[in-house]
Amino acid sequence: MSDLIVDADVVDRMREDLARVRREFENADDNSDGVAEAVGHGRLGDKLRNFSHNWTNRRGDLVEQLTTLEGHLENLNVQFDGTDAGLADSVAGNP
Repeated sequence: MSDLIVDADVVDRMREDLARVRREFENADDNSDGVAEAVGHGRLGDKLRNFSHNWTNRRGDLVEQLTTLEGHLENLNVQFDGTDAGLADSVAGNP
């Protein structure tokens, strides 16, 4: 018999990390605008701003994918918790 071990803390940290990355993507235009102002060179700031804003559609796709992955990781923990509880009840003889 093989053992299946799921470390819920690791899965949850992965979900939190994905959420952090997703938030960075969601705020990228605002962040790039702030950085563009801080670089102190107008043309460089414009290039930075343009690069970021040109990625808006692709970033939207990535945000959607990251959100989906976050949901899958959350569901993974919920399903394994339920399965684990059900198996424990079966071993204990509880219906």
